[in-house]
Amino acid sequence: MRLRAHEIAAITGGRLLSGNPQAWLRDITTDSRTLQFGQCFLALVGAHFDGHVFLEQALERGAWGLIVQRELARPITKDPVPVIVVPDTLRALGDIAAAWRRRFAVPLVAVTGSTGKSTTKEMIARILAGRGPVLKNRGNLNNLVGLPLSLLRLQDSHRFAVAEMGMNRPGEIGRLTEIARPEVGLITNVGPVHLEGLGDEEGVARAKGELVAQLSPQASVVVNLDDPRVVRIMRRHPGPRIGFSRRPEGEADEKESLHLVHFRPVEFKGEAAEGRVMPYGIEFKVQLRNLGKPADYPVRFEMETLAWQSVENALAAAATARVFGIPLEEAAARLKDFLGLSGRNQLLKLAGPIWLVNDSYNANPVSMRSALQSFNYWRGRNRGIVVLGDMLELGKFAVSAHRRLGAELGLMDFDLIFLRGEQAEVVAAAARRAGVPAGRIRVAASNAEILEKLRAELRPGDWILVKASHALRLDEVVAGLQGSQE
Repeated sequence: MRLRAHEIAAITGGRLLSGNPQAWLRDITTDSRTLQFGQCFLALVGAHFDGHVFLEQALERGAWGLIVQRELARPITKDPVPVIVVPDTLRALGDIAAAWRRRFAVPLVAVTGSTGKSTTKEMIARILAGRGPVLKNRGNLNNLVGLPLSLLRLQDSHRFAVAEMGMNRPGEIGRLTEIARPEVGLITNVGPVHLEGLGDEEGVARAKGELVAQLSPQASVVVNLDDPRVVRIMRRHPGPRIGFSRRPEGEADEKESLHLVHFRPVEFKGEAAEGRVMPYGIEFKVQLRNLGKPADYPVRFEMETLAWQSVENALAAAATARVFGIPLEEAAARLKDFLGLSGRNQLLKLAGPIWLVNDSYNANPVSMRSALQSFNYWRGRNRGIVVLGDMLELGKFAVSAHRRLGAELGLMDFDLIFLRGEQAEVVAAAARRAGVPAGRIRVAASNAEILEKLRAELRPGDWILVKASHALRLDEVVAGLQGSQE
């Protein structure tokens, strides 16, 4: 970003308190701790923090400008940098990003959904990168702070942009869409996540539907044909659409859609394993259909991943690429060496050998079930150990969702089950009722306790799955297991 102080004041409906109105401001940051010399510091205000406390620290680190949301009682520097006061700094950040985004005719893909949006975003970016530089969110910078900061990195050199959009309250997706102005919209799915702020799955659907409500009528949408709520949302959009489905049959009213026609897990051995990072993966074929009828021969995809749900992510990404005229063969080639994201179905080999599946980044009822099912397949006849923590933000559905998790554990015959969190006893009780022997269940009060007990139980050949909502910090268990190998 490169804007003059007076431009930012005009964009945000603010006014310049001090400094040269012609001064250039670059690279907004909201974190005074990581501020680099020459950046502009924007003071956010939240329920438990106030960025205005760190204005002097920001100046000491070399800030060239300040954006604040209240009048400063006194000058904070003898040589004043531009200080712009705005009605609301969070709103101002979005307005600045929106104005900057509109300076570029770069097609932008907006990706939201209850599960799989980060992986799908990365897959889309991987495919599009074969045609030119792609701007994408770094990490999980997908909210009302992270998305604007990502868009402010947009440059003339970018040919595409891919923006992941997250939310936990109504109105957030609508605002993010207003800021990003996408040419393509994708909702991966609608499921039971963020129920604490959205009430129920219909509330989730309404919140995700804000994406379509804010899209230009000329924008394209990518439709998950297997999710009735997504289909209902997307068919309200008047612009072009392309569908994708795990079902092999097509739908006559879809002009173009991608369909899964073959799937199998594979173990790479011998020559097939040469040059691979991991020995396991999935193989599947995708067929393009027009008005329900095959339009071409199926195209084979091959990926090094344990996650069966990666098929849906890849279908969504390949369908998005079709919007830009990228053929399936090119999408398959670009995804062949896609290894996924850290903390999401990440396979790690420990001494023994022991295989550790690190899925500690986050969890909800849909992703938990999928992770358990794929893990149970891959461990085969080896001992299976699962380390699970609470699934958060489920509101009034928290207890029932964890009871279902316990019941599902009863169907999978794991050798050891470690549980942590406020719902651990709920899961344990439901698992016992479902037939899991009490001696296989360990309820722990801390990650340190899990590590201590788990290390004492491990044997060569074991497979371990670690999964929970991020706040449980089960990545500490993963790091501890890795550290014990050094």
